[in-house]
Amino acid sequence: MKDTTNRPNRGQDIWYQDVIDLGFKVLPQNDSVFEEQYGYPYAIISKKLCKGFVADWNQHTHVVSVQHLNKELDILGTMATDKYDSLLILLEFFNKEKNADTVINIGKMENKTLEP
Repeated sequence: MKDTTNRPNRGQDIWYQDVIDLGFKVLPQNDSVFEEQYGYPYAIISKKLCKGFVADWNQHTHVVSVQHLNKELDILGTMATDKYDSLLILLEFFNKEKNADTVINIGKMENKTLEP
């Protein structure tokens, strides 16, 4: 994960460049009503996480929602954050590269592996 220790406004709003730097992908959409209303084109900005989970950044509200989806892509559950530090914790927890026996110490954001 990208080192963000020198990020201005750390712990605050989630900016467009933040999600791009964290690996979110932009899928432009053709929505003239949105563009006319807000003055910029609509896009779906998301990142695939571990199996069955996806994170979406809302470009208007700057909120990231992590959604649990079934095979039919129905939403089974969701959690959201509008704070950058909380986003880092969520992405670390749902990282598809992580081993299932890894836990997060949320207070210090240190990774620890459970002993067998």
